[in-house]
This record gives sequence, C-alpha cells and structure tokens, in this order.
Amino acid sequence: MSFRATELRVIGATVCLALLGLNAQAQAKRRVRTPTPVSANSASHVAAEMTKGSLKPSETKPGDEVAVRLKDDVKANGDVVLKKGTTITGVVRDVKSVESKGQPQSMMEIDWFAPPLQGKVARQLSVALQSITPMNQVAAQTQSENVNKSGLTGVNALRNVPAARTPALSNTAMLNMPSVIAVDTKTASSLESNFGASSSEKLFKVGHSEWITAGGSKQSVELFSHLSNDTMITSHSKDFEISSGAQIQLLVGVSKQ
Repeated sequence: MSFRATELRVIGATVCLALLGLNAQAQAKRRVRTPTPVSANSASHVAAEMTKGSLKPSETKPGDEVAVRLKDDVKANGDVVLKKGTTITGVVRDVKSVESKGQPQSMMEIDWFAPPLQGKVARQLSVALQSITPMNQVAAQTQSENVNKSGLTGVNALRNVPAARTPALSNTAMLNMPSVIAVDTKTASSLESNFGASSSEKLFKVGHSEWITAGGSKQSVELFSHLSNDTMITSHSKDFEISSGAQIQLLVGVSKQ
C-alpha cells in the first residue's frame, strides 16, 4: 500500500471520529435542554384573615356566610392563580351541638367558594381551613383604636397551636402534605355517631388550634376536610367563636382540569 493511501485512510478515520464526537455532543445538549415535566398538582399554605361574619355553633345557622381575604398570592408551579387580597367566601352547610357520653360536643361544616383562577390553563382549586388564631375583645378594641388614630389596621393575635366543593381527591400534592392525615376508623365512627357525618367520603384531619377566650377560658378545635373545598370544625364544647379579624391559615391545592 502506498504512503498516500495510508495517509488518506488515517485522515478519513480521524474525520469519522470527529463526526461521531460532534454527534454525541449534540445528543447530550438535546438531553440537557429537554425541559423537566412540571407536576399538574400543587399544594401550599396561605395566610388569610376573616373579614366578614362569625362562626359560633349557638348562633350560626346553615346558609350563613363568612369571608376570608388572602394575605399572600396563591401560586401553582410558579404561576399566580389567585392574587393577594382576593376574597374567598365560606357558606355554612351544617351546625350541631350535642351531648355525647355526658360530654358537650359541637360541629360546623363549611363549603368554600373562590373566584375563577387566573391563567390560560384550566385549573381546579381546593381550600381547607388549617389553623385559626381568633382575636379577643381587647385585641379587637386595640384594632379599632389603631384604625381611628392612623387609618391602619393593627392585629394582635392570641396564642395558636397548629397541628395540619370542587373534587380534588386526585391532587396528590395535597395528600402528601405532612399535616394531612387520613382519619382512622375510630374517629370516623365517632364523627358519624355524634354528628351524622357521612362515612362515604374519605375524610382527612388537616389541623388543630387552641386559644384563650376574653374570659380566660381555653378553647380548642379540630379541623377536618374531604379536600373538596370544605372544612369540618369540631370542638369538645357546646360553643366556640371565630369572628371577624381572626387570623387563619389555609391549605390550598391547585390541579389541572
């Protein structure tokens, strides 16, 4: 074989190896640039304030309304779907006060209704009440004085001890939140026997709150939800009160339709 032919073969092999290297680099770049799929579901905690109505088993009736105003944006995968200041309306579905084994019990069920979500993608929203910090009469008076003096609203909240009807049970992001715990058989049976709560839908415990009333007594509530724009509040007393000005935390889930 001549020197010229050998040289051409070496050059050809070198070109082939170079082309293979370029092809591998191109494939690697394509793999790097491929966007990571974004989950269709999201869940977050959002601060809010009750701005209208009150929840008190001895006075509240089915059909009564409350309103809560968001103190933060609600986002889904980085997109704002409800802006800070948006009002969500709650409609009381059921109220009960009973005696169970000589102990007082009370329960209230609320359905939540939010305005249409922003964005081009159709989404479903699920809202549940997760914690409550009511205001006592002294805090309410202080707030009123702040408004009269400066035109600004001041909030003095009491001690709060947190624990955690558009169908949204498919929202795995909400189900995976640490504060969301499926209700056990014993608790479900107790809620059904005491309050007639339906056992056909899966119920979750999402939170617990305690506070001291203006009179100095301790009140506590357990917070449940079917994760379908609803909240069930129960208490080991015949009455509790959550009124305008209460600071609350919502568990909000967003899923694509």
